[in-house]
Amino acid sequence: MQFLITSPVAGFKADTLYCPLAPLQFVDTSTGLLLSYNWDFGDGGTSTLQNPTHSYASGNNSYTIKLVITDTVGCRDSVTKSSYASIRPPTAALRYRRQFGICLPYLQILYSKAPITKSFYWDFGDGTSTTAQKPISFLQ
Repeated sequence: MQFLITSPVAGFKADTLYCPLAPLQFVDTSTGLLLSYNWDFGDGGTSTLQNPTHSYASGNNSYTIKLVITDTVGCRDSVTKSSYASIRPPTAALRYRRQFGICLPYLQILYSKAPITKSFYWDFGDGTSTTAQKPISFLQ
């Protein structure tokens, strides 16, 4: 008689800060033999996929995520990450510093006052734009 002793280990990763209604990708990092998956996304949503995506509703909330894995012989492990996914709507806020001079053009340095920002897009209203974090523009 041969015995198979297994010891699955549950694990996952995902972006921890995300926008409402955008599909958030969860990545399985578990180890074990022929695993099955049971995800609980903390908002009533579930999945049995290995690497699911899940969209969270609008709002300003954090969610606890739980993953339970079961291997080919029925051994289980789970991992729970409290307040792991923080869903935050984007907030635009602008601050600028204008450098005055005697002659035009005036130099203007723009800053974002948004509390949490992953990327930037500035539209200057004159057909030009940039994705720089702190752009410099000239006022005519």
